[in-house]
Amino acid sequence: MTTLAAFLASIVREPDPSDTWLVLADWLEDQGDPRYELVRLLCQPDYQRGLPQEQREERLRELLDCVPPVFENTLNAHFAWVPPGTFWMGGGGGEPGEKAVQIEQGFGLGVFPVTQEQWQTVMGNNPSYFSRDGQGKDAVKDIPDADLWQLPVERVSWDDAQEFIEKLNEKERVRRYLYRLPLEAEWEYSCRGGATSEEECSYHFYFDKPTNDLCSRQANFDGSYPFGKAEKGPSLGRPTRVGSYAPNKLGLYDMHGNVWEWCQDLYEKAGSDRVLRGGSWYFNGTSCQASARSWSTPTIRLSYLGFRLARVPRG
Repeated sequence: MTTLAAFLASIVREPDPSDTWLVLADWLEDQGDPRYELVRLLCQPDYQRGLPQEQREERLRELLDCVPPVFENTLNAHFAWVPPGTFWMGGGGGEPGEKAVQIEQGFGLGVFPVTQEQWQTVMGNNPSYFSRDGQGKDAVKDIPDADLWQLPVERVSWDDAQEFIEKLNEKERVRRYLYRLPLEAEWEYSCRGGATSEEECSYHFYFDKPTNDLCSRQANFDGSYPFGKAEKGPSLGRPTRVGSYAPNKLGLYDMHGNVWEWCQDLYEKAGSDRVLRGGSWYFNGTSCQASARSWSTPTIRLSYLGFRLARVPRG
């Protein structure tokens, strides 16, 4: 095992900002590795205290653009760090949104939606329509088992997701993190790759570079209905293995298409409907916009509804 691997293994066992992180920062600096600054900014409160908070956040964003940190839990689920910041919510097509929203605390967000394998590990069952025993089994009969397990779990309600999260938090109770669904604003900010300027927040879709056009070769949706100037493309007619398309600048995959994702929020202050974000394989390119909103009752289960996890420190 290399020195870096040993550090990372120790951090995975106990991922809180502790002496191990600071020793890692010292070691990276000795090696001339620029990631030492990122570790210090994230985990050492006194580091560069003289810098105004705005400059600290800007430097953090610069470093994250180059080296997005990824953390892992006992489910082999990976989480990208989403830094704090203020963004313009609801923009696209060359115009930023009218609402400036502040994300006060950084958090972890699942690099992928929760997979069938991860659901099976926690819940002991697989509710997915597109599974070996699901009603859509014929559509996935030629997919190897290893790949099928990596399809996003679907046919899970908002209530089902809450039960999964409760069991996962109990499973990982010795760690100092809690899992939950992302808030709607957190989801959109993450989808936009942590963009903060009005110009950056004026696009519909976010990969390595933002764009206002979307073809189904870039994301899993009904390719007969692309968005903007994009050409028509293929339609899989089902979910696909998570991570099959390019990520955004934070290293997050499938923020556009594949399955709609439940958010924690109520759709409106009155009623019980919950917010859905991201679009899906069943819908058109319009539904995949960063600002696109949908909703459903918290008890509904459909073959294009899934979720991803947010990870935050325990209070």
